[in-house]
Amino acid sequence: MSGESFSGDQVDILLGNGNGTFTAYGYYPVSATPQSIAVGYFTSDKTKLDLAVANYLGSSVSVLLGNGDGTFQQSVYYPTSFPTWVIAQDLDGDGNIDLAASNVGLPEFTKEYPPGVSVLKGNGDGTFEPGVFYRSGNKSGVNYVAAGDFNGDHRPDLALVVESGQVITLLNTGAVTFSPTTPLGFGTQAAGTTSTARTVTLMNTGTKPLEIVSIKASPDFAVKSSCAARVAPGANCTISAWFSPAKQGTKRGAIEVIDSVSSKPQVIELFGTGT
Repeated sequence: MSGESFSGDQVDILLGNGNGTFTAYGYYPVSATPQSIAVGYFTSDKTKLDLAVANYLGSSVSVLLGNGDGTFQQSVYYPTSFPTWVIAQDLDGDGNIDLAASNVGLPEFTKEYPPGVSVLKGNGDGTFEPGVFYRSGNKSGVNYVAAGDFNGDHRPDLALVVESGQVITLLNTGAVTFSPTTPLGFGTQAAGTTSTARTVTLMNTGTKPLEIVSIKASPDFAVKSSCAARVAPGANCTISAWFSPAKQGTKRGAIEVIDSVSSKPQVIELFGTGT
């Protein structure tokens, strides 16, 4: 249990007696206003269940590793903005449990705190990588996240439930991640001229070599890549983009990366204003 009025900001453990009753067996502090709890095997030891707790006002996810006897280690905190729900599942197919936390966002500060979901990649030893944030594309707050294979490609996708009453799906496109994850903005650029380059790093997070089929950019943008035809597991390469507006006005586009592993093209969003 978490966030009860009588227990404060902590997780209470109740062990089952086998007859439908439970016995209180200690509590563990977490951060402010815990909202949701997920259970899974975060290490290679499949006899010890672990816990992850979404701390809303604490802007973090607490991870409590289990000792296998009903007790847990103290919380280790991973920052993520205003999480409302957390799930534990292997999202990238590497055999390690990952975490996905819905981020409600703040309507009055959508630039600093947009709604979406953060994915924390598990290392298999009970630790997690910093969260990678994915925008929901909706201004309404995100309250819940769930996982399932929604398009039949045998990869878990994510579904977000937002306050406006909609469900937003984020399809799992494969074993490629980009850094930064936010769109590349070029600001203002005189029509007929070319901006300085903006770069993004492509990493193969999968367990197999990644063959790059094509990398192309939308009109008004140009792209050049250091990526070889094949990117080894764990390796990365750089993609550079330029903004060359032919006319005045706001331009939006994307870099589209097609590879041998992802079920759909990978997209890096681009935007700029021609003056």
